[in-house]
Amino acid sequence: MTTIINIETSKLQLSDLLELVRGGNEVIVQEGTTTVARVLPPEKVISREAKPFIFDLSASSGKMMMSDDFDDELPMEFWLGDDA
Repeated sequence: MTTIINIETSKLQLSDLLELVRGGNEVIVQEGTTTVARVLPPEKVISREAKPFIFDLSASSGKMMMSDDFDDELPMEFWLGDDA
């Protein structure tokens, strides 16, 4: 569950908000309509040590393959269904 709260209210209810976070919830603090903070429980934070995911385009050749008709216009059946 995500709770969105105004920054002025958060100053008054910090211990309550931290209790929500301890319970596994996310708290977003806003100033007007601008988000100024996002508080997450530790288990939902992505480690800075995590390696970025790299898509493997092709394990054998290292190249991506694209069909010859990739840029061709789609048939009307695609847009209107099989009854067109």
